[in-house]
Amino acid sequence: MATKSKYEYGAQGVEHIVEAGNKAAETFVKASSEAAVRGYEHAFALGKENIEAAVKAGAEAMKGYENVAGLGKDTAEAVAQSGAILAKSMGSFGSRWMALAKTSFDESVAASKALMSCKSVKDFVDVQGSLVRTSIDKVVAESAAITEMSTKVATEAMAPIASRVNATIETFAKAAH
Repeated sequence: MATKSKYEYGAQGVEHIVEAGNKAAETFVKASSEAAVRGYEHAFALGKENIEAAVKAGAEAMKGYENVAGLGKDTAEAVAQSGAILAKSMGSFGSRWMALAKTSFDESVAASKALMSCKSVKDFVDVQGSLVRTSIDKVVAESAAITEMSTKVATEAMAPIASRVNATIETFAKAAH
């Protein structure tokens, strides 16, 4: 009967920790994404009701402008489009963060294994230095990618609202002449 060395037990323990960590990270990101989407949908519903009430009050106050109600409806639709873009993006961000968390966790485990396999202090320092450089490069790259993703989402989400603002300005400018 062959006995397992302490390293074999340690490797199995690390595997179990990795598996548990992956499951916990997936559960956390999924729950966070779902909660964010539900919160946004609730806030959007409240915002839409307030916009519709304001449009109705504005239409009554400005009886001379017959198309104010139409502008309000179009504006509410633009806000809904913007909200749909944001809600869809929340899922994309959640997926991105989940993938990043999983990759980071897996890389941490691999780094720990690499450090544990070092035979000398020099090897340890060399491996540690390489891991630090790789980590910094990855953080910079991921930060740039997430910033780019955020900018794209903001631009796309604001487009329907900006379009409605311009249309409203044009309508009132024509009515003033």
